[in-house]
Amino acid sequence: MFFSADAFFTELGIREKVDISYVTPMPGAFTKPVATKMLSELPAENNIEVIRDFYIERVDNDAKKLISYDEKEIDFDVLTVVPVNMGDEMEVPPVDEFLDMITAGGGEVYACKMAADMFKLSMDDLCEHVKDIITVGDLYAMSGGEGTQIIFT
Repeated sequence: MFFSADAFFTELGIREKVDISYVTPMPGAFTKPVATKMLSELPAENNIEVIRDFYIERVDNDAKKLISYDEKEIDFDVLTVVPVNMGDEMEVPPVDEFLDMITAGGGEVYACKMAADMFKLSMDDLCEHVKDIITVGDLYAMSGGEGTQIIFT
């Protein structure tokens, strides 16, 4: 998610004016050990601050602050929240079944160009459900219509 924000503001030409922080209860920005080993330097290389081991207790939207259980505070202007993966507890289907459900319901699935470039992937490497590889700018251009629903997973 934070790389999408980085790409979006870079594409707008204002990235140097925007501070991006990734706040996580995890000890690092990535949940899997292999990803952590391979990608741990990427946020810093992209001027993204990773704030680790921060357990959000509440959001004070009036004061624009995240507040942790130990009363640490982080100021924000715009906040995007991604819940901790609770797939098993929430009965979320496996990825292939989830993609089947999306496409069967008329939804479209796209891959992120930045991620595809980072992992040197092409359309041939992706599953049949992926319609195209697009940029964040493409996504925002496509999502302007009435009734548009965007799901980040």
